[in-house]
Amino acid sequence: MGYNRINYLKTVLSIQKLVQHYKKKGVSQKWVFDNVINQPEYPVNITYATFRKYMCVNAKAELNKLIPNEKN
Repeated sequence: MGYNRINYLKTVLSIQKLVQHYKKKGVSQKWVFDNVINQPEYPVNITYATFRKYMCVNAKAELNKLIPNEKN
């Protein structure tokens, strides 16, 4: 899979959904990063600073602009 804006936004959206899932259980974003995302088993290798930037992106809205006919 080549790198482009759509793939970037899909990655961001998947991480945001994962964080949202765990936050419903009552844990912090830092806990999710340390115990779920920053593990060797997780396919995305990012730093905490990048993780924080991902949380600020409105990925769903940007994907809808780029792919208006495809459901996300």
